[in-house]
Amino acid sequence: MTRYLFLLLLGGALAFGNIACAPKRVGPTPAGYLVSWEVDSFGGGTRVGTPVPLLVHVRNAQGGPADGVPVEFEVAPNWQGSASITPQQMVTRGGRARATFVPETTGVARVLVRVDQTVQEAAITVSPRLGVGTGGRN
Repeated sequence: MTRYLFLLLLGGALAFGNIACAPKRVGPTPAGYLVSWEVDSFGGGTRVGTPVPLLVHVRNAQGGPADGVPVEFEVAPNWQGSASITPQQMVTRGGRARATFVPETTGVARVLVRVDQTVQEAAITVSPRLGVGTGGRN
């Protein structure tokens, strides 16, 4: 019974939470860049220890890909030590920057991306591994 309640609550959080599945657009930044990014995870969620790709798109004022733009990735302060992002900094190539988020605990992680003094945030729901308190098997 507890397992079903947990799955029902997790499903509701995934369905109605502030999840970053679709690209969010911001801009223009102070330098005129248009920024969008996405979290490539099933339903905006993942499991403990499962890598989640992060992808940022940066366009110039004319709408073309902006190369050589610094992009910083980080986890919110309350998740530092409970998740990692690699690399934490890079520059765009073909207007894109990629990083990987890996959570080490359950909850709703906040991931931040900074481009040209503009910060965007996304939420990623992290559930336990199968077999750890969910009644599943490894």
